[in-house]
Amino acid sequence: MAKQSIASKENKKIRQDIRVLSDLTEIYCRQNHTGNKKHPLEPRGVLAEYADVLKVKLCPECSKLVLHGASKRIQCPMDPKPACKHCPKHCYQTKYREQVREVMRFSWRYLIRKGRFDLIARYM
Repeated sequence: MAKQSIASKENKKIRQDIRVLSDLTEIYCRQNHTGNKKHPLEPRGVLAEYADVLKVKLCPECSKLVLHGASKRIQCPMDPKPACKHCPKHCYQTKYREQVREVMRFSWRYLIRKGRFDLIARYM
């Protein structure tokens, strides 16, 4: 029973991390890719388990970023998982790492400027 509880907590943390990534990417995409056609994500394979937290509409570029990030988060070997920028072993390719940094920087600032402290608190 203890193992199941630990696995359940870990799964909850993974779900939360994926939700934050997908929601912040949706904010970024909505504000920066206004001319691009948006489609709902279609997670497959292991990612299908997380479809409930991947309910966002994104352009193809942002969709790739979120699906890549979600799959890397699921496979993360670190326990406890550090913030990616503090991790000794980077899972992301350099291109994706730079994109995620840009998305996070923009979206957090956007939420602060708009006074959405309720969302910031939810993501913490």
